[in-house]
Amino acid sequence: MTKNRSSHSTYADKVIKGLSASCFILGAFVFAQQVSAEEVVTATNTSLTAPTVTTVSPLTNTDVSATAVAADSIASPVTTTDSNLNSAPIIDTSNPSNITSPTDTNTSTTSSDTTSSPIPVTLNKAAIASPTSQTETLASQEIYMDKVNQVTINTTVNPATPMTWTIENYPNQTYNMQTGDFTGSPSYTVTSTSPNNSSVQIEIPPLFGTDLSLRWPNNIRRTYRDYMGSYTLKGISEDGLTIVTKELILRPYADYMTHEELLNELNAIEANHATDRLVTIETIGQSALGNAIKMGIVAKDQASLDTYLNQTTPMMLMDPDQALNLLAQGKFDYKLPILINNTHADEQPGIDVVRGLFKTFATESVINYQTVDAANNPTTVQIDIKALLDKVILLFNFTENPDGDIANTRALNNGLDPNRDTGYQTNPETRAIVEQINKWNPISIFDVHGFVKEFLIEPCTPPHDPNFEYDLFDASLVEGAREMGNAGITNSVYDSYIIPKFDYGSGWDDSFSGYTAVYGLYQGILGHTIEIPETNQESYNAGYFAVLAGINYDLANSDQLMKNKLTFFSRGIHKAEVAAAEEALLTVDGSVKGRIKDGHDTFFPDYYMIPMTLSTESDTDQAFKMIDYFRRNGVILNELTADVAGYHKGDLVIDMAQAKRGFANHVLYKGANESEWPAMYAELVMNFPAMRGFKADAIYADSLFAGNLGAVTLTSAPRTAPSDKEYYIVSNNSLAAVQAVNAAIRAGKNVYLTNDGYVMDKATYESVIGTYPLFAQATCMKPVGDTLKAIKVYAPGNPNLYLGFNSPSEVSLALNQMGFDVVPSVDQADVIVLDNDQFDASILGKKPVIILGGSAMAKLESLGILTGFDAAMTSESDGSSYEGLMKISLDANSPYTSGYAANSLYYSNSGSWIEGVPTGFMTLANISASDFYVSGWWPNHEGLANKTVAISGLYQGQPMFIFAGNPVNKTHTINFYRWVSNAIFGTNLTSFIEGQCTIPTDSETQVVRVNHNGQTVAVYQQVANKEVNGTVSQNSLPALADGSHKDDSKLFWVTGLLVASGGLFAALKRREED
Repeated sequence: MTKNRSSHSTYADKVIKGLSASCFILGAFVFAQQVSAEEVVTATNTSLTAPTVTTVSPLTNTDVSATAVAADSIASPVTTTDSNLNSAPIIDTSNPSNITSPTDTNTSTTSSDTTSSPIPVTLNKAAIASPTSQTETLASQEIYMDKVNQVTINTTVNPATPMTWTIENYPNQTYNMQTGDFTGSPSYTVTSTSPNNSSVQIEIPPLFGTDLSLRWPNNIRRTYRDYMGSYTLKGISEDGLTIVTKELILRPYADYMTHEELLNELNAIEANHATDRLVTIETIGQSALGNAIKMGIVAKDQASLDTYLNQTTPMMLMDPDQALNLLAQGKFDYKLPILINNTHADEQPGIDVVRGLFKTFATESVINYQTVDAANNPTTVQIDIKALLDKVILLFNFTENPDGDIANTRALNNGLDPNRDTGYQTNPETRAIVEQINKWNPISIFDVHGFVKEFLIEPCTPPHDPNFEYDLFDASLVEGAREMGNAGITNSVYDSYIIPKFDYGSGWDDSFSGYTAVYGLYQGILGHTIEIPETNQESYNAGYFAVLAGINYDLANSDQLMKNKLTFFSRGIHKAEVAAAEEALLTVDGSVKGRIKDGHDTFFPDYYMIPMTLSTESDTDQAFKMIDYFRRNGVILNELTADVAGYHKGDLVIDMAQAKRGFANHVLYKGANESEWPAMYAELVMNFPAMRGFKADAIYADSLFAGNLGAVTLTSAPRTAPSDKEYYIVSNNSLAAVQAVNAAIRAGKNVYLTNDGYVMDKATYESVIGTYPLFAQATCMKPVGDTLKAIKVYAPGNPNLYLGFNSPSEVSLALNQMGFDVVPSVDQADVIVLDNDQFDASILGKKPVIILGGSAMAKLESLGILTGFDAAMTSESDGSSYEGLMKISLDANSPYTSGYAANSLYYSNSGSWIEGVPTGFMTLANISASDFYVSGWWPNHEGLANKTVAISGLYQGQPMFIFAGNPVNKTHTINFYRWVSNAIFGTNLTSFIEGQCTIPTDSETQVVRVNHNGQTVAVYQQVANKEVNGTVSQNSLPALADGSHKDDSKLFWVTGLLVASGGLFAALKRREED
C-alpha cells in the first residue's frame, strides 16, 4: 500500500504561511503605534554611571608628598539639566550684574542661578535605529592657581543631549583659609552653553586665593604644590553617547617652574642662547644633600671675564688709586658684574625671577619696559643687550638652597636660615655664594625675597654697621631703589612700594652680615633685598621689572658707582677714617653717633694678631680655620716671619691697610652696642674670637710688624705631639677636644674626666691626634675610676614648626657636631637636652636634663614643677630676642664650668636670666657686677648686673642643669658648646695614682710648692719649649677673647705632678681666678 503524503503536507504549509502573515501584520501594527507614541521625546537620563576618577599625575618627579583629597571634596558632576545633582552653578552671562564673584565665599547662589530647564532634542528614526557613541579629546590647557581661568570647549561631535561636566579628582570647592579645608565657593562653574551644546564656557577661580605665600591661619605655602598636576575635564552627554575630555594642567602661576624644570630650562638656554654673547652655567657648590648650586653667567665673551678677573680685580683691590686716576681720565677699561640672587627657596617667585631674567638676557636682543620718571611721567626704557654687555657681566645665582627648592622650604636641610648665615658661613650653601661674591666683587646684589605686602626694596633703617663706608653708598642705594620700585609697580597690579630707610623707623637694619644683600655692603657692594608682595604672577612681574630697572640704573650710573667702589677700597688701603663716614652713623634721635673708638685715636686698629701657640685658653683649631674663612671673604692674611713684641713666628696677622679692612674688623672686633634702638631685625654679635674661642688682639701701633710679614705657610692646625709618657691630659678648650673624646669612646677606648680636661692613654691619644688638633699635657699619673661612656642624647623640638616643615632642634645640630649619639626618643636616651618649649613634664625627672635658653626656661617655669624657679626677662612682651655678649663670673671649681676662665664671657639671644634659684640648686655663674655688657641689642640691660645665668641641682633624684644663655645659636657659638658637653659628661672626676714616672732632672726643671686642697704639694714643672722664652709684660700679652689672662699657662706645660708626702699623686686644677 502506498502512503499518500501530499495532501497532509499541503495543509500544513497553508497553516504555517497563514500564521506567519498574521504575525507580520500584527507586528507591523504594533510597531506603527510605538513610533507614533514616541515620535518626539525629551532625552533625559538620571541613571548615568558616575565617571571614573583617575589619579593625578605629577608634572615632575621631584620629591613632594601628595596630599590626599578627601572623597567628599572631589568635584561632583556639573550638569545643566538636573538641579538635584551636586552641580556647579551656571551663571547667566547676559546680565553682568548676575555674575557672582567666584572668590566671594560669602555670596550664596539661588537655584535659578545654577540650573536650567531641560533642552528638548529631536531624535530621528535613523538615530534610534542605529545608536552610535562618539568621543573627542580636546587640546590640553594650562590653568593657574592664582587667577580666574576661562576654559572654552568647542566640540565637533555635536552632542544630541546636554553635557554633564566634571574635573576629575579636583576639589569641589575652593580652599577656606580660616578652616583649612576645601569648603569655600564652587571650584568651577559652567558660565554658558551654546544651543547645540557644542560650545561651553567654564570658569575656574583661584583654588587657594590669589596669594599662594600665606602661612596663617593655615599654611597654603606648604600646601599648594601638592595640587599641581594634570586633571581631566570630562563632559558626558545625557544619553551617554558623547564623551568629551580635555586635560587641564594646574600650575601655581604662569612663570612657575619646579626645580627639575628649572634645571631642564637652564640646559635648554645654555644650548640655544643668542650667538653674539657668552652664556654659561656653572656649578658653584653642592648643597648639604648634594644638589648642585647653579650660577648662570651672561657676558660679552670669555675674554671679558678673563680681563675682569685677572686685571681689573687686582687693580681695584691692590691699587684703587691708579684705577681712580684712569677712571677720571676716561681710560679705565672695566666691567660691572651684577649679581641677581635668591636666598630663600620657598619665597617664590624669587627663583623664577632670577631664571626669567637669565633667559631674557641670554636669548633676547632688546628689552623694552614701561616705567615712570622722577616726575612720575610714563616713560619707556630700552636696553640693547649687546651694548649692555660691553659694560656689564651678569651673574645669576638661581637659588642658594636647591634642597629647599625641591622640598619647598625656607630653611636649609638642617633647619637653619641661610639669610642669617652669610656672615657666619657654617653651611656649604652660604659658603658657596660668599666665594662668588668675593670672586666677582659685583657692583650690586639684587636678592629677591618675599613677602612684604607693601613691596619692600632696601636700603635699610639705622643703625648701620660702622664697618662699611655708608656715606659712599647711601645716595645710590636710594636712587636705585626708587627706579626699581617704579618699574615694579608700573608693570604689575601693585600701586606702591616702600623703602625701609624712609618708611620704617627701626627694625629693618643693616648691622649684621648674615643677610646676603647686606653682606655686600661690607664688601663695597650695593646690596638690595627686594621683598615681593605675594606668590603669584603679578609678584613675578613686580620682581622681574624691579631687577631689570636696577640693572639699567647700574648701567646708566656706571662711572659713579665704580668711583664709589674704588674709593671704598682706597680708604681701606690708606687706613682713612673720614668725617663723612662718621656723620652717616646716627642714633635714635637723629644725632650723629659715629664710630665708637674706646679711647683709641682711630676706630680701626693697625693690625689684628691671632696667636697660634697652643694653650689652655685658645682654640687654635678654630684660629686655623680662620685662614680659609678670611681667604673666602677677600681678607688678606699674613704670617709673622719673626718673633716681634711678644708674638711668635707663625702667628697670623691681618694688616688692616687693605681694601676689605671693614669686613675683617666686623668679624674680629668686640661689636657694637645698639641697645638704644627700639627694634632690631636679628642678631648683631659676630665677634669670632669670643664666639669661636680663639685669641685675636687688636694692635694700635702703626708699622709694628713692618718687614716681618709673609705668606701663610700653615697647612694644619697646631697640636701637641705624643711623647714617651703613658697618659695625656687633653685640655677642654675646644670643640675638637669634645669630638676626640667622643670618637675615642665610640672606638671602645678608655677616657677619664678630670678638671678642665680628659685623660687618655698614649695609644688612645695617638689614635685621635691625627684627626683632631688637641692641646694636651703628658703626665706620668695613672687615672683610676670610672671611664666615660658613650652617651645617647634626646634633643626634641622643631624650630620651624610654625613654618610648617620638619627640622631638627638647633641643639641637636651642635650635639651631632660634637660627636654625641642623638636618638629619637626619651626611652633610648641617657640624657635629655631641651633648647625650646616643645616639651612637657612627662619627660622630666626620669633622666638627667639640660635646659638651655629663655624659651626652654619659660616653659619649665610654666609647668610649675620646680619650686622656687623663676625665669625672668627684661621685657615680657618683646624681650625674647634680646641679644648680648656679656662678662660673667663663674664657679671655677665646678665640672660644669670646665674649660672656662673664672672671669669669662657669656652669650644670650633670648633675653632671659634666672631670677629665682630653686632650693638645693647651686649657682654656677652670674653676670658681672659692672661694665659687663660687651655688644648686642638688649634695651635696659643695665638691670642685668649680678643676675644668675647658670644653676645645677637635682629634680626627682636626677641631675638638672639650667643655662639661661644660648650656647649653640645657629652653630656659630662654638666656644660655648662646652657648657652643653660638660653637663652631658657629668661630674664624676677621675682620681690618680702613681704611674711610671721619671722626675725631670735637666737644668730647666723647677720645683714649685703649692697648697692644694689643704695639702702642701711639690710640683715638678718643665719649660714647655724654647720658643716661648722668658716672660712678657702683662700689657703686651695676647688678650683672651674675653679680655682676661691666665698666668699659669704662659710659661709651662705640666709634665708631672708629685705629692711630696705619702707618695700619692694629685690632680691640680689649672684654672685660677683673675
